Formats: sequence, structure tokens, C-alpha cells
Amino acid sequence: MKRQIVGILVAVALICGVIACTPLAQLFDSMVVLSAESLNTTPVEGNIMAVFYTIATVEGKHQALFWVADAQIIDRGDGKWDVISPQREVRGVNQALVDYGLYKYKALPDLDSATYYLEDLDLQAITWEDLKKSMHAAGLIDVYLVNGKPRATVRRFYMSKMYDIPNCRVSQSAYDNFIDGKIKVYNDTYGWLAPENEDCFVAVYFMSETPFDNELMIPVIIDKVIK
Repeated sequence: MKRQIVGILVAVALICGVIACTPLAQLFDSMVVLSAESLNTTPVEGNIMAVFYTIATVEGKHQALFWVADAQIIDRGDGKWDVISPQREVRGVNQALVDYGLYKYKALPDLDSATYYLEDLDLQAITWEDLKKSMHAAGLIDVYLVNGKPRATVRRFYMSKMYDIPNCRVSQSAYDNFIDGKIKVYNDTYGWLAPENEDCFVAVYFMSETPFDNELMIPVIIDKVIK
């Protein structure tokens, strides 16, 4: 209960002026600070954290608002996100005023306690290699030869962001389907879910190999995904 009271007081303090010149109610509907034990919570999909910040800048810098790990960021379809995590729940994040980035996890100061800017937090953006190595659907971006063997680049859509995965191995059936025109290359002219791109989606599986001391996770296109 004491932690919840402290959280409410912190939220009130933030409302009273941490975000210069912008009423907090315009940025998001409500913030509920939960009783997370520490900053060392399991990050989103592995060693990942999401940091939310204002799109508007102050002297060229974006103000960092809050971070979450092990989170669900839900696009409500009304121009707002709901963010649910063990640290806090933030409802109605205004997408016109606030954006977020996915970064490699690191311990951060309490962003509610003072004014912090994104550019000063020394964050490192994630790459596709930081994402969970789970089977997923991806768009086929390019097909090419490496030492005479077919390889491909696919585009993974994860947490509203795009990540290109290069040098994917290709199964024989997937390659045959590409040669036969049953799998096509993603067309940037159209949207991710446009009918024109329905034949570009493939299933990507990560094959584990340990030829030496370190485990390798090799992306493999195993077949077409029927949309």
C-alpha cells in the first residue's frame, strides 16, 4: 500500500510540471505505478526494454517519460496505446505526441523523479538478433546467391517496428515455391497487410547449431505462409 501511495504521489508530481509546456493529459490518459520490486525486471522478449518519449523536442532533445520491460504494448486502434507491465500500467498513450523505442536493457534512473532526455540515457538500439528466436511470419524482401547457394533477406514486423533479417537459409520447398512464383518479394508500394503482398509472407524458423563453444541460431525460411 505504501508503494502504491508513493506511486500516486510521483504521478501527481509529474502531472504538476515535469513535462514542460505540455499537459500530461494530452500525452496519456492515466499512469498506474505498480509494486514492481526492482529495475531488474525481465525485459520485453528477452534483454529488451521499451522507453517512451515525447515526439516534440526541447532544444533538440526528446523527453523520456517512462520505461517498461516484460510488457505488452497494445495499439487500441484509436490513436492510443495501452501499456501493461509489472512496473506500471499506462493507459491511452497518445501516438500523436508520444513514441517509443526498443533498446537493449540497462538499469535506468526513475524517469518520474526528474526531467530526463532520451539522448542522455546512453541507450543502445536493438537489432533483429536481440528479438526472441521464435518461429514467426515475415515478408520476403530479397533473394540472392551466396557461394552459389540461395539466401534471402526477410522483414520481421515486431512491436510496430520493422527489422530486416539478412542471410537466411532457404528450404528446398520454399525455394521451389519462389521459383514457381508462389512466393513473391514484398512490394514497398503497398502496406504490410495489403492484398498485393499476401504472397510474400514466409515462415521463419531458427535452427540451433553449436559447432564450437557458442550456440548459433540460424534463421531458415521453411515455407510460405498462406494469409
